[in-house]
Amino acid sequence: MQSQDYLYSFNLDIRLKDSDGIRTISVPVSEKTTKITVKAKPDAELTFDPDVKLLFRIIKD
Repeated sequence: MQSQDYLYSFNLDIRLKDSDGIRTISVPVSEKTTKITVKAKPDAELTFDPDVKLLFRIIKD
């Protein structure tokens, strides 16, 4: 049984690349499910965690 008020809290960066250029937005995540609406052009390419801040672990020899 979890006793803390929340399981985790972090910001998830999302990079949007379209014909207007490149921008990065940071979405706060602290719930099991987070829903957001992002205004983007139809040709937009979205990259989640573009700088690999969350999905990266340093392994030392």
